[in-house]
Amino acid sequence: MGVYPVLALLTYNMGEVMIEDTLRSLVASLAGVTCILLVARLFIRDLHRAAIVSTLAVLLFSSYGHIYSCLKTVIVFGESLARHRYLLPVWLTMFGVGIWLFWKRLRSPQAWSEVLNVIVALSLAFPVFKIIVFEIRMYSAQERHADTLVQDMDVWIPEGESPPDVYYIVLDTYARDDVLRTFFEYDNTPFMQHLTEMGFYIAHRSQSNYSQTALSLASSLNLNYVQELGEMFIIGSDDRSDLVSLVKKNVVMQTFENLGYTIIAFKTGVPLTEFKDADIYLVPKDKTITYLQFMGKVNGFEAMLIQTTAARVLTDSAHLRRALLPQIDYPYQVHRDRILFILDKLEQIPSIEGSKFVFAHILCPHSPFVFGPNGEPLNPDEPFTLAEDEKAFEGRERIFRYRNQAIFISKRIEKIVEEIIAHSEVAPIIIVQSDHGGTTHETPSEASVAILNAYYLPGGGAYQLYDSISPVNSFRVIFNIYFGGDYDLLDDVAYYSSYDDPYNFQFIPNEPFGIEDR
Repeated sequence: MGVYPVLALLTYNMGEVMIEDTLRSLVASLAGVTCILLVARLFIRDLHRAAIVSTLAVLLFSSYGHIYSCLKTVIVFGESLARHRYLLPVWLTMFGVGIWLFWKRLRSPQAWSEVLNVIVALSLAFPVFKIIVFEIRMYSAQERHADTLVQDMDVWIPEGESPPDVYYIVLDTYARDDVLRTFFEYDNTPFMQHLTEMGFYIAHRSQSNYSQTALSLASSLNLNYVQELGEMFIIGSDDRSDLVSLVKKNVVMQTFENLGYTIIAFKTGVPLTEFKDADIYLVPKDKTITYLQFMGKVNGFEAMLIQTTAARVLTDSAHLRRALLPQIDYPYQVHRDRILFILDKLEQIPSIEGSKFVFAHILCPHSPFVFGPNGEPLNPDEPFTLAEDEKAFEGRERIFRYRNQAIFISKRIEKIVEEIIAHSEVAPIIIVQSDHGGTTHETPSEASVAILNAYYLPGGGAYQLYDSISPVNSFRVIFNIYFGGDYDLLDDVAYYSSYDDPYNFQFIPNEPFGIEDR
């Protein structure tokens, strides 16, 4: 019972969380439950009764945060029921009554203990089975996609020409300019103008092909829609193993590798976009990144786990939080340092010799919101998570925080692309693109695919671009113009799907947003 909450949270975030991030939680849970059992055995003096009381303690402790979160939406007499002063006494009363019943009134404790053993074993079987199946599917998917259709990519480096470096910079959740003005009260015209003055082509009517990162990158990096890349993407399935494999073993990177390019990637904090087998894999060396070496600090998974348990009573306490702040807020510091590391390193990459393909997935302006408009460090009070929680901040608070982070990343990208262009021996190819749009609980689904999409294509290469070009055609254009390709451009289509049913695609028309749409 002690390890179930850890395994259940891992199962729900499978593919987004590395298994090694959960190991310390598993050890701590086992140790904690063992201590509870020993203390209960000392006072109750009956192993079976002590085990039942310990199970109740774990159940109440691990469910507290979930119930607390659910009660946030329950308003009685104008006040939310999500208050520790209401819920904690109820939980303590339940625990006290449970101890009395199981210690003094329960008959046949051995029989009840045996029943609970079966129930807990069955409960554990489900997440363990899901984890094993996921790993098997991931392995099978990698085998299926190991030999992609790169051999059919008829591209080459024209004789006598120096191949340009290629930068694919993905700004996660950066919305299109009309969405920013309409829903986030941010006019990024100066940023757009600066890019244009540097020679960028801005596709002002661009949509992402999908509303989720994994779907979008699987499509753009394989030059096709995921529906055309396999028959396993069916409505009702939430299996992302083939999707992850398509990103990890994508056509674009393998093509550039075959052309003799050096592949450069970064540690992003998202397993999906961490290409550890790249020729150059850049990882922050600062001690704040290697948090697993420091037992006083929590990682992102542990921060999420804390918020699902009664431990959030401690983290929500103003006085205790000040004492725990360096430990509890550590994932935010790690996340912020990781983004800053990628931004700093991008400016230095032109100094690396040889032709390079650079992939940089930057989790900004994506939540969590850890930057002010000038890069000031922020530590939100909410539990650390990379999942988009549109209800984490109500109304204008989310608009304000997203806008500030968008302002920050716009300023940094301006300087970065200037440095890249200025210090590249051969004029580089640069794509600055979002994987999907930015949303709040008030924005329509159409906004989830309205994206920033900017191209720096030297030597007049922008002639194949157009205002509504989508990511699926980005590298078709680049291979056609610079590498002798002859690829038809696909229709630019955008699809929305929910996270729980990722392959139930809904067509999204391409319409502009204006103030009247608010």
